[in-house]
Amino acid sequence: MISFLLEKTKTRDGLTLEGILAKPKSGNKTALLWVHGLTGSFHSGLPRVWELARSCTRNGIAFASFNTRGFAVAEKFRKGKEKILAGGGFEKFESCVYDIAAILNLLKKRGYRRVFLVGHSTGANKSLYYVYKKNDRRIKGLALVGPMSDLVGQKKALGKKFEPVLKEVRKISRIKKRANLCLPQEIFLKKGLPVLIISAQRYLSLYTAGSREDVFPYSNSRAKWKELKSVKIPVLTVVGSKDEYLDRSAGELTKIFRKNAVNSRRFTAAIIKGAGHGFLKKEKDLAEVLVRWILGVK
Repeated sequence: MISFLLEKTKTRDGLTLEGILAKPKSGNKTALLWVHGLTGSFHSGLPRVWELARSCTRNGIAFASFNTRGFAVAEKFRKGKEKILAGGGFEKFESCVYDIAAILNLLKKRGYRRVFLVGHSTGANKSLYYVYKKNDRRIKGLALVGPMSDLVGQKKALGKKFEPVLKEVRKISRIKKRANLCLPQEIFLKKGLPVLIISAQRYLSLYTAGSREDVFPYSNSRAKWKELKSVKIPVLTVVGSKDEYLDRSAGELTKIFRKNAVNSRRFTAAIIKGAGHGFLKKEKDLAEVLVRWILGVK
């Protein structure tokens, strides 16, 4: 039986993040930190959370999963006496550094000295960005699970409408009073697109080539991949062969990551056959890959 402890921690800029920690009965002070994707939460995909926690604790590894300021679509966080609007549609991507650092500090207080940072979907972007920005020796390995390009996904979804929408959003972003407010519904409705609850600054962060969030630029053959090339610790990529956001085969995508992880002292890749982006009904396969990788890193 797995026992989950409810935990909370405060970021450097004053936001409180909540999450869970599953401790093994005995272990070597190693923890897996799961970073959820866009609009997700610490309990997103409960079967996946349960299987990861079960597999980790059975092997002497703690499992931690926390909300970031990007959980849900729009959320108000208390910051001192005031409240700020965040959530997946309004967060500032670069602030993920504060979130991950705060959770790592909590894990350190709980006695975990070896942490494997595992980011899923947009959480993979955040995890790679954190490792790129911070030389955090507590992180012993970086796993990128479902590391899809949001830019590629949006282009695929909007087709010829992508550029006109991007142009309108850029115009709005230049108006300071509107840049961090929800985009007008008309932008999407007049083009027959589903309405997004998102600010201009967040939209541009997600869907502009070369933005700080665009750390998986595999659609650009000239991209420098400076973030991934900076990583020296072991790197694992996990891709589902049926990931709905793929614009090429999982094998081709994996080759691109392998090519650019040039300074990692150990690059490992796994393709889970039949898995979609959320690894639904493939949770055991995902857990097995992650735990085997962690146990293999010295």
